[in-house]
Amino acid sequence: MSNASKEAPFPLYKNKGKRTFEEGFASVTSLLRGKKNILVLAGAGLSVSCGIPDFRSEDGLYSMDASDFGLSSPEELFDLETFDYDPAPFYKFFKTYFQKVDVKPSISHNFLALLDRNKMLRRIYTQNIDGLEEMAGVSLNKIVHAHGSLRYASCRVCRHRVRTSEIMDDIESGKVPLCKRQKETKKKKRKLNCGGVIKPGITFFGEKLGDEVGRSLEADYSEADAIIVIGTSLSVAPMNKIIRYFPCNIPRILINRNIVDVPQNKINEATDLNHNDIDFRDAYMFDVHLLGNCDAITSALMKAMDFILEENLQKVNTINHFPSACSIPLSLTDKNRNIIERTLLFHGAQIPEIEVKASSNSILDTLKCDQKIYCDACQQQILPGTKVMKCLKCFNFDLCFNCYSQKSKTHFNGKHRFIEDTNCFIDND
Repeated sequence: MSNASKEAPFPLYKNKGKRTFEEGFASVTSLLRGKKNILVLAGAGLSVSCGIPDFRSEDGLYSMDASDFGLSSPEELFDLETFDYDPAPFYKFFKTYFQKVDVKPSISHNFLALLDRNKMLRRIYTQNIDGLEEMAGVSLNKIVHAHGSLRYASCRVCRHRVRTSEIMDDIESGKVPLCKRQKETKKKKRKLNCGGVIKPGITFFGEKLGDEVGRSLEADYSEADAIIVIGTSLSVAPMNKIIRYFPCNIPRILINRNIVDVPQNKINEATDLNHNDIDFRDAYMFDVHLLGNCDAITSALMKAMDFILEENLQKVNTINHFPSACSIPLSLTDKNRNIIERTLLFHGAQIPEIEVKASSNSILDTLKCDQKIYCDACQQQILPGTKVMKCLKCFNFDLCFNCYSQKSKTHFNGKHRFIEDTNCFIDND
């Protein structure tokens, strides 16, 4: 749903006939200075400069040879069913890739900490599990670890929770860590170790997000005044739903190496109608795309916003090179003109030449990405091709068709509306 005639949240240029990089970037920094409740959705690109690999880049985790771990694809490393069948490949991978020494926050992590210090940050929803946001100085109560954290682990049998440091000896020696919590047997009154497999506290494919994610999003719904998406391709559900969950009049800023997009779908349209807030954006999702290496962009933002780093009041080491103009090798069609006009390029930007098909609503080729949906009442997976009832008010609250008739009456006393949809493959970027 779009309404191109409605005024955008903020203009990048006063004179549409003559656009310069400097004017567009100044508009972005001016916008951010006036905000007090900025919401940040962070991904793996935030930590790449720290030596932690991302997933989908050319040298990312998904490009590695999974046969080294006895698997057919890298994605299986983070699949819950695969882990429960045999956790050994994951722990071999963990020992190989996550034994980082002296990992420190990046410039971009420090930028987020400075937003917090200057009382401009509402909350960070991070898909990262490295804990570098907190290490940089972001208040812990403003961080939501959407995909969990490596700081803790829990038993798959008794759910006993331990610090990851407690199982590192087993991991380093090549063993699968097992639960040492003692339980008393009924017959001989002897105490034995539980013995269940310990799983890291990160969210695998096939697991629901923690309740904290939905609760925080619902609390932030009426408070957020700007959204920054940084270092993520928005290719994992349900986190890619966050952008369109919030009211349409909130400015959306992308900081990433390339353009990302989340196509409109049935639940988006219903949500727009439910809130009487039809999105004015025409064939684009972000109001501005700051494309390049995250550190190059955030260092420029810190310099332009006159941020200071740490207590010694030293100016942050910024990258001073700006392109004099914004030129993107895309065909100027009605479907991507707005995207081109709202894009500023920095060092490291990845802009492929893309021919937009007339039938496409996105400037990007989209992939079919399967998401597993679980009923919030019976906790059973809602199988692809079957009906799912989605709450229009709550973030990611789904009911199977069997549970809907009863649970919808008790969910917020029946005051929330639901929409019927089909659990199927969804379009992601």
